[in-house]
Amino acid sequence: MAKLSKRYATALFRLSLEHNRLEENMAHAAALQQALSQEQSRRVLTHPRIPVAEKHGFFSDALQHTSADIRGLVCLAIDKNREKFIASIFAAFIAMGNQHLRQTTAQVRAAVPLSPKQADALAATLSRQTGKTVTLDVLVDPSLIGGLYIQLDGQCIDRTIKTRLLAMKNHVKGDPV
Repeated sequence: MAKLSKRYATALFRLSLEHNRLEENMAHAAALQQALSQEQSRRVLTHPRIPVAEKHGFFSDALQHTSADIRGLVCLAIDKNREKFIASIFAAFIAMGNQHLRQTTAQVRAAVPLSPKQADALAATLSRQTGKTVTLDVLVDPSLIGGLYIQLDGQCIDRTIKTRLLAMKNHVKGDPV
């Protein structure tokens, strides 16, 4: 199933590059992916008793402002009874686009909200280290006490007070970390 999603995503990626619409299609795919996360949309899209024509009608309004590439992919997926893969196709497509554009998102957990200046400095530092344009997705988690926990491109950087206190506790007790 992951292969199927990747195959469709690769086709959309190549088509987007060919028509010089990668960033536009990525934005449309992200918006549609967000819409598909809503229960009503997902239910209509994947319900087996709703006819294909009705599914096309339901999504024709939503897809009216998207590119022809995105509309074509959604229509093809509905016609081939592969509606349940649309969200994963878009996720794979967006990941391919981000890699091509050298963009990535860092998941950041902080004990307190970051100021705009701190967020910009962190994004700039991570961009220098990775060679990519980094955007931050910040989540405030007071249980961390202080510091940051960063997930970026499959790597984790844990510089939280909570982890350091736990390590000190284990060291005092003589437990391995």
